[in-house]
Amino acid sequence: MNETVIPSIDPIALPAPVWLMQFLSGLTFIFHVIPMNVVLGGGAVALFLAVRGARGSQDMYVRLARRMASVLPVAIAMTITLGVPPLLFLQAMYGPLFYTSSVLMAWPWLSVIAILLVGYYGHYYFSLSKDYENPRTMIVGAVAVAAFFVIAFLYVSNMTLMVMPERFLGIQRSWTSGFLPFTGDSIFAPRFLHFITGAVSVGGLLAVFIGLLERSDAEFRAVAVRAGGFTFVGATIVQIATGIWFLLALRPRVMMLFMGQDRVATALFGVAVLLALVAVTLILVAVFGKKRPWVMIAGTACVGLTIIIMTVMRSIVREAYLGTRFVVFEQPVNPAWDVVALFLVLFVAGVVLVGWMIHAVVTRRGLAAS
Repeated sequence: MNETVIPSIDPIALPAPVWLMQFLSGLTFIFHVIPMNVVLGGGAVALFLAVRGARGSQDMYVRLARRMASVLPVAIAMTITLGVPPLLFLQAMYGPLFYTSSVLMAWPWLSVIAILLVGYYGHYYFSLSKDYENPRTMIVGAVAVAAFFVIAFLYVSNMTLMVMPERFLGIQRSWTSGFLPFTGDSIFAPRFLHFITGAVSVGGLLAVFIGLLERSDAEFRAVAVRAGGFTFVGATIVQIATGIWFLLALRPRVMMLFMGQDRVATALFGVAVLLALVAVTLILVAVFGKKRPWVMIAGTACVGLTIIIMTVMRSIVREAYLGTRFVVFEQPVNPAWDVVALFLVLFVAGVVLVGWMIHAVVTRRGLAAS
């Protein structure tokens, strides 16, 4: 069933011009996706290091895992808080699509909160544990990591279904229980794997930064930088491969936008790949070279620029998939500039507060302590 049925647009006009809402949606998503990747990838890398260290009696890996785990509860709080604005912008601009896809996978979508609580408390337990050789600690850590992987799975499922309104009617008629997430398209698997490997690469960067912050123990510093650097490089190479798979899995008319048909999309794709390769090179230099901090900062900057570019590419893919069936710029607009101004003031204040939180994590919670 490929008949396209999209619910009517909300009669309430948008409170700001679409271009501004699109910009703020992308900006707030970038602020959200960074701590989200720390949680998803950092948790997985910390668990791996803890298991490897406990089994091999390698105290350095256990110490690194404990340092990484100490960041996770705060990163989860930041992820949740910073995830509210982009979700609200998404609901405002794409409500008929987002609400429909959410209803069609109702029970899995509603379960996100419960799964989040399991992962949140699991990482708290894992980060506060004093005994990483205890199997119970490893099991709780694994459950927490799995919980956030499931949440990522459900979000990718919903965001993929949202841009395919031609699937709505057929799914409604065949999945009347609303109990199944959407995985029935060729882009789902590469999109999910691309997302996961990107998170693991950020987890590797977290380990490198912990190593670079270490001042008193040269051996721990070397182990952390090496383990994190190799994790980042390996995960990024896999991410590039899954990204190419993702590109090839796109519908031909969408894929061709990044293959020369659209100059902006093609340029963004080329720059993103180039930045990823430069980041890999710089991180390898940071692992083996002498000027680690400065090279590391440059590599991290490349990663940050890549995230920004991929956010723009994400928007291009979404609009290309929707085509003329749902044009967000055709929605009615009734600007409420007082509300927009209030949001901007609170947003800037929130960014400052998050900056203070990051500083507190680094200086007060023992992230850089020996």
